Amino acid sequence: MTEHAGSKSRHRRHPGIGSTATVNGDLSGEHGDLKVTAQDECLRVIDTYYGTYTVCGIGEVSSSSAVCQQGDSGGPAYHSSGSNVYAIGTIEADDNGGKNCYFEGVAYATRHANLTLVHS
Repeated sequence: MTEHAGSKSRHRRHPGIGSTATVNGDLSGEHGDLKVTAQDECLRVIDTYYGTYTVCGIGEVSSSSAVCQQGDSGGPAYHSSGSNVYAIGTIEADDNGGKNCYFEGVAYATRHANLTLVHS
């Protein structure tokens, strides 16, 4: 179960709202061409194992069918453009029977943890 806790970030991440993304969870598998419906939110997550916590820098993709579930956390979220693939985050949570899949944006996560994304 998730609750929106309001937006905290002032910087927009890509892809923007209305563009498409793909999520690939360990249990749910790869689901592409999903509409990005939110970016840069803070999300209150209620988890049976970890308890309740808030995570910011969250994006959301939505679908008419389930695209992620408990156990998919940490899987990649990415955007494709032609032959290029761009990391946009990692799966954090789901809601609405898996029809809403939330990902922590890679730009927020790397800045928050003082990391650098390396690509080739």
